[in-house]
Amino acid sequence: MLGLEAGAAPSAQRRTLFRTLIRGLGWPPGSITFWPMAAPAAVGAAAPASQRTRRPAASGRAVVPAPAAEPDLFWRGVAEIEARFVLCFGARALATVYSGATHHVDLAAPSPDTGVYTVDGVTLLALPEPSELLRAGQEGAQAVVRALHTLVRPPGV
Repeated sequence: MLGLEAGAAPSAQRRTLFRTLIRGLGWPPGSITFWPMAAPAAVGAAAPASQRTRRPAASGRAVVPAPAAEPDLFWRGVAEIEARFVLCFGARALATVYSGATHHVDLAAPSPDTGVYTVDGVTLLALPEPSELLRAGQEGAQAVVRALHTLVRPPGV
């Protein structure tokens, strides 16, 4: 979720992963936009139990609500910026923005038949969780870049 990269406690490893992916694609400046699928919930807001993150009381920290998924807002934003492609990282994010997805892109043998969906004229690519890519090291990022070069024609081409 983008909130993990832009939120109060960003993950340096995830930021590095996404920077590596962007550089590896080599697309023209301005052709990549990060659009969150969730908005941070206000502290103290009543979020459903499935969307709450609790910290141990002994830590002295307050309960911090997890970001609240907003798929309708996400798709309105995608339409507003006239995105042609959406890269969705992870099963949870994928299920939030598109419940019809059943498979991720096979990074070893990318094919438009697996993990590639069309939603309201936008091509949605289902990719592995960032944590999976990080566990795979540099090869994880390189596999995503190779798959995207196979499946996506860069903007302006």
